[in-house]
Amino acid sequence: MTNNRAEADNLLLGTRLLNKNAINEPIIIGDSAIIIATLDAKRDFKSIAINKIYQRIRTSFESLGNITIKHVLRNKNKDVDSHANKAIDRPVGIFKENNEVDEESIP
Repeated sequence: MTNNRAEADNLLLGTRLLNKNAINEPIIIGDSAIIIATLDAKRDFKSIAINKIYQRIRTSFESLGNITIKHVLRNKNKDVDSHANKAIDRPVGIFKENNEVDEESIP
């Protein structure tokens, strides 16, 4: 999986969480210049696989109201990268407040 594919997958997950929690008018900040620029310009990606995800992201955007999309330089995003790296090492599933995995939520 490419970095762009992983970032598109995570953005799709994020938009689903925004919709599930009825959060409107979000500010989406990312350090992937290509993902942010493509979303902001509302154009297609070169990758067919990412385009399929992109279409699902755009559909999720429709119910979120006015969306602000911002790019942040990767070197200014070290805290987020650190949290993402920790998340990669965790098992898949929904975490309860005490950081235990809710086994029923694992696909």
